[in-house]
This record gives sequence, C-alpha cells and structure tokens, in this order.
Amino acid sequence: MKTKLLTSLVCALISVMALAQSDVTKFLGIPVDGSEDTMARKLEAKGFKIVLRKSGCVTMEGVFNGAKSNIFVFGNGHKVGKISVAEDLTIESRTNAKNRYNRIVKQFMNKSGYIGSTE
Repeated sequence: MKTKLLTSLVCALISVMALAQSDVTKFLGIPVDGSEDTMARKLEAKGFKIVLRKSGCVTMEGVFNGAKSNIFVFGNGHKVGKISVAEDLTIESRTNAKNRYNRIVKQFMNKSGYIGSTE
C-alpha cells in the first residue's frame, strides 16, 4: 500500500514538474529562460540595437509596440531575471496619455490568456 502511494506521489510530482518546464514566459516570442547575452542577441535579430552593456544589464533601443523604446534586459546570475520596456516618447497632453493607455489595455484584453480587471 505504501509503495503504491509513494509511486503515485512521485508520478504526480514528475507530471507537475514537466508541465512547469513547458510554460516559459516569452517576450516578443522569445523564451525568457537563457542568459542576458543570449536574449540580447535574439532581440538584435528582431531589430533592436545594444546601447549599453554592463554587468547584470543590457540596454537596447528600437521600436516596441509602435513607439521608440528602450529595452532593459536584467540578469540574475547567468539567467534573465527581468525585462523592462520604457517608451522614449513625450506625451503632450493628458488626452494623449489616456488614449495611449487605453490602446495598450485594449491590446492586452484582446490576447487570449490575459486575465485582467473587468472594472
């Protein structure tokens, strides 16, 4: 009885671990699971240009979501820890800022798998 229980538990754990490994976060279709240098090379292939490279961070620039942007690839050890995007644009008015925000929210809402607030 204990052997069957232990075997079932091990099989369940292996199944959960296998599923967790296949669900990798992606940025612009690139899996975020390698080193920051690998990620930077893949972003270069998509048209981004490296502006600054220092220990733990690669800064790139290019067009993201229709706007000139800076992309920051932060390393955590030898893996990508996080990616940050900062648009390089000046918004002249509150109306323009509101319209830009609403357009981005609408893009997220149209993606399957996005769980957002319905307020």
